[in-house]
Amino acid sequence: MGVLTRVITAEDSSGVPAGKETFVRGRQAIGAGLAVALAAGAAWFAVGAATAGSEQVGSQQVAAGSDRVEFRGWPGRPVDSMAKAQRLAGGRDNNTLTLVTEVKRSREVDLGRKGFSTGDFFVFEETVYNGRGGTVIGEDTVRCEAGIRTFSCEATIKLDGRGKIRVAGAFFSRRDIVLPVTGGTKNFSEAGGQLKVFELRGGRSLLVIELER
Repeated sequence: MGVLTRVITAEDSSGVPAGKETFVRGRQAIGAGLAVALAAGAAWFAVGAATAGSEQVGSQQVAAGSDRVEFRGWPGRPVDSMAKAQRLAGGRDNNTLTLVTEVKRSREVDLGRKGFSTGDFFVFEETVYNGRGGTVIGEDTVRCEAGIRTFSCEATIKLDGRGKIRVAGAFFSRRDIVLPVTGGTKNFSEAGGQLKVFELRGGRSLLVIELER
């Protein structure tokens, strides 16, 4: 669980009002926030509501319409270790990229009624490391939006000296961790394939990109 932190955001071009207060509980709050946003969150998560209009995720309980959660990082399947994520990702070959990512900055945009709900979105930018998580090899930018019973994300992953990979699609359940690769530049021009997302301990993500050309 992330550390509880108070964040004061100033007005900018996104229209977020000055003085808006949000609370950060780190990436593990994603499950709770999605359950709130999707209302019928049982389709997303194999956890039960603690009380009517709320969802229990681990030791956290977030009431429907809550504005206490700020989102960080990719929605993905939580795993205990990188080795487990790589096993779950399946076969690997020369067209498979394994990347570790870590959020540098993020912001939630709350539209309409107060609290995270359909149409609201969050954006974040990450440092991209090699598959062992020790060497910086690029960066990415990601935007995720809450639907009614889905969650849609689009991202551009830039690998230094190699080009960019574009990803876009929707997650339909908590175990749905696959998004399509829709294209790229330089070494990845006209690339297709799929991205698999896993949540690692310590607030990082493991991205397994299976490219098709």
